[in-house]
Amino acid sequence: DYGAQYASYSNAGVSWTLDHVDYIDGDWVNYGWTINQDHVVTAYNGTDTDIIIPSTAAAINANLFKDNKTITSVTIPNTIIIVGTYAFSSCTNLKSVIFKNGGTNTTTIESSAFYHCSSLTSLIIPDSATHIGGSAFYGCMALTSITIPNSVTYIGGLAFYDCLNLTGDLLIPTNVTYIGYGAFTGWTKFTTLIVDENNSVYYSQNNCIIRKSDKALIVGCKIQSFQMMSNL
Repeated sequence: DYGAQYASYSNAGVSWTLDHVDYIDGDWVNYGWTINQDHVVTAYNGTDTDIIIPSTAAAINANLFKDNKTITSVTIPNTIIIVGTYAFSSCTNLKSVIFKNGGTNTTTIESSAFYHCSSLTSLIIPDSATHIGGSAFYGCMALTSITIPNSVTYIGGLAFYDCLNLTGDLLIPTNVTYIGYGAFTGWTKFTTLIVDENNSVYYSQNNCIIRKSDKALIVGCKIQSFQMMSNL
């Protein structure tokens, strides 16, 4: 419920200013943007390639830019709490996503929010994020590195599946308590897989990430053979 989450955020003393807007059928329309009374961006009618989400918004609606082939960059203000399901899905020319001021209030990147953004090369997940939904970055083949912030507790299934060029170290921080099936599989090229020693659910051993409760292999150098054996 975007409105409920915004209400709790607005109670923190944040005020909103809307300049040069019209109020049409219950929605604010601002320079091609439509923002409803719950401060959710519900439509964009512009043609810019470099998009700046208005700072009067608290959430980006599901499917807002789905299949948009025009945009090449997007700047998301730190007022945004939620990036909705499929919000930027299949924006195949999107190269850069910037969370302004580190996206200090962004907690949720919903399922498939950046699904198959195959040109995306630049992205820093906000330090405030707690939830990375399933398939959130599925098929972002141009990404070469990713950092999971300490704030994250949930990484959905297939979240980074088929991110073919992810390299370097993958560090799972202390607070992650759920990693869904196939979250980091699909021929990623990580060289080192590490779980913070204080994590209560997962641990790393021999360059593999393993769940403590049942010793299930989550991701690692033997993930393909493990999966084939488990299907026998």
